[in-house]
Amino acid sequence: TWRHAISSIPPLADAERRTVPKATPDLLLAAAAEVRRVPVWGITEGRRKAPFSEARALFARLADLEGYAIPQFVPLLNCDEKHAYRLLAKAVPDREVQIARTLLRDERLRATFEKTTKPLAGRSVPICALSAC
Repeated sequence: TWRHAISSIPPLADAERRTVPKATPDLLLAAAAEVRRVPVWGITEGRRKAPFSEARALFARLADLEGYAIPQFVPLLNCDEKHAYRLLAKAVPDREVQIARTLLRDERLRATFEKTTKPLAGRSVPICALSAC
């Protein structure tokens, strides 16, 4: 896994909002699952009990910070927009957000991390959908 692929720990990424996403929703899901140590299917199948609810909230926060609009990522959570707003209102530790964003931004980590990430065929929201917002 990526945890054993690096020799030095990179500095944690910030939690600043992006205006244009750079990470795909699939990668955001995988990062949230990795940080919370749950399988991706537990996030996408609408599981609402801990630890899945925390991973879902982390994914929602990551998607929001990455610049995705709620209608763009709720299909991946298998929920409605009202529930997505509740997830965004849920407290998510800043450190988890920073760790997940570090996984996505650091080139060494991302390269290793992407190798272990399998796309969610047919469930992803393409970045080009942003133009519809």
